[in-house]
Amino acid sequence: MCAALWSFIGSQHIAGHRTLLTPPPFRAGTSRVIRALRPYFQTLRDVYRYLASLSFHVSLFRSTAGFEVNLVDLIALEVLRVFEPAVYQRLPGAKRELTSSRAPAHDSHNQNERTKKLIESIVEAALQRDQAREIVKALFPPVGRSMYSYDFEEEWFRELRLCHPDMFDRYFHLAIPERDISQAELDRVLSLVGNREDLVEEFRALNERNLLGATLDYLETHVQAIDLQYAVPFITALFDIGDELSKDQGGFFAISPDRRVSRIIRGHLKQVSDLGTRVKILKEAVKTSTGLYFPILAELAENNALHVNDADLRELQQVCVKKIEDAAGSGVLARHPRPLRILYCWKKWDSSEKPRQWVERFISSGEGVLSFLTACLSRSLSFSTGDSAPRENWKIHLTTIEEFVSVETLARKVAELPIEHLNDKQRETVEVFQRAIQRRQEGKPDHWPDDEDG
Repeated sequence: MCAALWSFIGSQHIAGHRTLLTPPPFRAGTSRVIRALRPYFQTLRDVYRYLASLSFHVSLFRSTAGFEVNLVDLIALEVLRVFEPAVYQRLPGAKRELTSSRAPAHDSHNQNERTKKLIESIVEAALQRDQAREIVKALFPPVGRSMYSYDFEEEWFRELRLCHPDMFDRYFHLAIPERDISQAELDRVLSLVGNREDLVEEFRALNERNLLGATLDYLETHVQAIDLQYAVPFITALFDIGDELSKDQGGFFAISPDRRVSRIIRGHLKQVSDLGTRVKILKEAVKTSTGLYFPILAELAENNALHVNDADLRELQQVCVKKIEDAAGSGVLARHPRPLRILYCWKKWDSSEKPRQWVERFISSGEGVLSFLTACLSRSLSFSTGDSAPRENWKIHLTTIEEFVSVETLARKVAELPIEHLNDKQRETVEVFQRAIQRRQEGKPDHWPDDEDG
């Protein structure tokens, strides 16, 4: 390979990608890949043509705080872009096959056959087919085997590899895709984990741009890199921002913010070997947080995912009860966008009648009635034959309401509402409640499938 090419590559000191004046550090099969690249550089004109394109794309992905893609993958991909454009143009359309690392164990033979056909369909128009085939295999390890472990996927994600489905689009959009956090922004978040106030402000800024979900995805992958000395401010900041997050999962397989945050905290605290220290960190974060929703997450307390002893668990629950009671008295609970989960935990962890008494006061106004009904709405998605998108289904289960107030009492309150003055969403909520009452009167079950007419 020409010295001018490696001289340029060796000058790129970018976000930990320290390349040398020798062939770049490809992972597996380095020598084979280098042999595949070498035939494309026969003259200085080939080198300069390649460097002009590579330099341009490096400038697109370089930022002051880091590099937005894997430099080594970019170098190899750029060879295809410049010298094998027909191959390069076929890659975006094969994203699912090229980035899928999971296949059923019983289907490994068929998967291998499909992989061979896929690769051949991509490289059949190559000017140098053998070389192009080796580059594609090096860029996309998933096409070389029927299955890779989750550990490999995490490594690809951390290293911004082209073969990870969440990184793939970056390389072909020539910029960071909309609603994807940049590496520079992620680095900034990681730099603030020891400063609760600044981290909360950064989370809020990302949330306003609809980027907090992507940020939480990245944090889950990078959580083991966060120093445990910052555990309290980091976890407290996550608790603080929780009340401002949407509860909408966005689809069948999307992960809700609840589960994301829970997994991040569990992954972080799992590194603390001493259970007493884990509990101490969690107690301090719960007590200090201005948030209400995340501190009472069932994954952290009710299900005891941190494996604390019963006495510590009860103490954590009582700390949460105190926060809920304070919120109930100050009006924060009445204004909370997701009060139902909080009420459930309050009722479960406190044997008094306080939760029911609070609900009775809450529904004394028409606004409170509508808010409580809205909180009781249950959303699901379903597909029917011919649907191009999932259908949204809304239900209210009367057994949920009866945890806190009688259905008859609430029905009387609903009957007093000025229906003509309600907006469309409020009227729809009332109709869902009335449909549930009608089902009960007809002797039908309180829970019913999405495809059954309510």
